[in-house]
Amino acid sequence: MSWLRLPHLQADEPQIVRSDDGEIAEVLITCRTKGAHEVPEVCCTAPRWLKNGTKTIRVRDRRLEPAPTWLLIHRQRFKCTTCNRTLYERLPDVDDDHYVTRRLREDIAKSAIKRPFEDAATFHAVEATLVRRIFMAYAAEKLTSYEYEPPRVFGVDENRILGGDRFVCADIEQGKILDMLPRRDGATLDAYFDRLPGKAGVEVFCQDMWRGYETVARNHFPRALVVIDKFHVVRYANDAMDNARKSFQAKMSNEERRAMKRLNRMFLGRWERMSEERQDRLAAVLADFPLMSMAYAWKERFYDLYELENRTVAEQAFFRWTTDMPAEVQPFFRPIVRMVKAWGRPIFNYYEARYTNGMVENLNGRINEINRRGFGYEFDTLRAKALLRYGRLVPFGSLAQFRFPVDLTPEEVDAIVNAPIGKGVTASTLARALRDGRF
Repeated sequence: MSWLRLPHLQADEPQIVRSDDGEIAEVLITCRTKGAHEVPEVCCTAPRWLKNGTKTIRVRDRRLEPAPTWLLIHRQRFKCTTCNRTLYERLPDVDDDHYVTRRLREDIAKSAIKRPFEDAATFHAVEATLVRRIFMAYAAEKLTSYEYEPPRVFGVDENRILGGDRFVCADIEQGKILDMLPRRDGATLDAYFDRLPGKAGVEVFCQDMWRGYETVARNHFPRALVVIDKFHVVRYANDAMDNARKSFQAKMSNEERRAMKRLNRMFLGRWERMSEERQDRLAAVLADFPLMSMAYAWKERFYDLYELENRTVAEQAFFRWTTDMPAEVQPFFRPIVRMVKAWGRPIFNYYEARYTNGMVENLNGRINEINRRGFGYEFDTLRAKALLRYGRLVPFGSLAQFRFPVDLTPEEVDAIVNAPIGKGVTASTLARALRDGRF
C-alpha cells in the first residue's frame, strides 16, 4: 500500500500550490490505479471493451493542510465495440455520488453529526453545501428504515423549538434519544404509537403533567406504571417560595425590595446543599422575616417528601404537610395541594419506580444546543443530527475518527470528542518524510 493509504490508488509526492501572497492554496497529488483496472458496469449483452485513453479527474481527499487536498486521478477510459458506448473504470476508493474519496465522505458525515455544517466545512476545507449534501445522504441511509424497540423505562417530553412544541421520547435507562416528532398534538401521537411495535415491554412511563401524555399512556401503554417527573412537581414549591417573596417585598421600600430580589437564588436553594457560610447568611435573613422563614421551611419540607422510603410514608407525610401548614403561607402553597389532588396517583407512583425525566430534559438541552450552533436548520435536519449523535446509531467514539481506550467513561469520551481539533501534519513535512524514507 502506498503512503496515501488508499488500497486501489498509488500516488506521487504531494505538490503544494501557493497563492500570490504565499499562502497555501491547495495540495495536489497525482494518482493512478494500482494493478488491473476495474471494468465498468455491463453496457450491453455482449460487451467487448477496448482501452480508449485516460481522463484526469479531480477528487477531494483528507486535507494535508488547511487548504483543500485534491487527488488528480488518471482514470482509464473504455469503449465497447459492440454498443459503441464509452465508460470509465470503477474507482473503489472514490465516492459514487460526490467527487470525494470514500474516506473523506465518511469523515465529513461524522463531523457534520457533531458540528455545525460551517464548522465541518472549515475543518475539512470544503464547501458547506457539500457538507450538507453528504450529511443528508448519510442520514437518509441510516434513518430511512429507522425503528426502535420500546424500552423498559420510556420517557416522553416536549421541546419548544423551531417555533413549535416538538415531541421527544427517550430510553431513560440507556440514556439515548429514541425519536423526535414535528408536533406534539394528540392526533400525531396516536398515529405514531398506533404503529409502534413492542409496546407491551414498557414497564414505566415517565411524563410531565400534560393530559395528552396521560391519554397516550392509557391508550398505548396500559400495563406501564405512569410516573410524573418529580422535577415538574417540586418546581411548584419553588414557585410558591418565589410568590411568597414577591408578596412580602411588595410592602418594602424600593431599596429593600431590590435587596430582597437579589436573594432570590438563595431562597430557592436547598439548605442541605449550601455551604456553611451561605447557610449562616440565609439564616440571618430569615430570622428578620418570619413569613419568609415559614415559607422557606414549608418549601424544604415539600422537597423532603422525595427522600422518604415508600409510598405510604410519603402520602402520610404529605397529609401532615398540608394540615400543619400555617395559615399565613397557605395561599402560596395552595397550587401544590390542587396539583397533588389532580395528579396524586402518578406522582406517588415515583415510590414504586424511582425514575425521572431528567435525562430527557438533558437531551432537550443538547438538541437546543445543536439548533443554536447551527442556526437555520429545518426540523428534519435537526432530528437527524439528534438521532445520529444521541441515539447510538453511530458509535460515539467513531465521531472523533480514532479509537478510544476501552476504559474511558462516556464523560471522558464526550470531552475528547468535543475538544478543539488541530490542523495535523503539513504537506511539506510529509513530502520531506517521503523523500527521506521515514514515512
